[in-house]
Amino acid sequence: MSDGPARVPDNGWQQLIAIIAGQAVSHDLVTVVRNPQERRVIREDITTKEGEESVRYRPVTDEEVERLAENVDGYLVDAGVEPFPRPSAVYLTLPAEVVDMDQLCELVLADPRSPRLVLPSEWAAVLRDLLPRLYRPPGTVD
Repeated sequence: MSDGPARVPDNGWQQLIAIIAGQAVSHDLVTVVRNPQERRVIREDITTKEGEESVRYRPVTDEEVERLAENVDGYLVDAGVEPFPRPSAVYLTLPAEVVDMDQLCELVLADPRSPRLVLPSEWAAVLRDLLPRLYRPPGTVD
């Protein structure tokens, strides 16, 4: 069980999961924080000509944030849903037995009804059927 809503990563597929959970299960599952004061950084692995390796972190540029938002929003539009307002941070209350977004994604991918490679619009249809089942209280049967 998680310690509260999980931060939904800035990628189209996981944001689609949050949108569909809000639509198909309950709007109360999704929290959108407008204009989050997050300090975003990118990890850069560096190897010199001499073979020395190091890691550095640098701030994400405004252009990188905008490009990412455009890609995520494009995926969501292709899925037939309205993107979250930008800039924002999205949080999702997880099903009772789920500890984090990674586990929720694993459950979605492991379900036999869940196709492996599909278009965003096909994912939306699968998630509308699947997510209400994942959010049912433990011990509830179909």
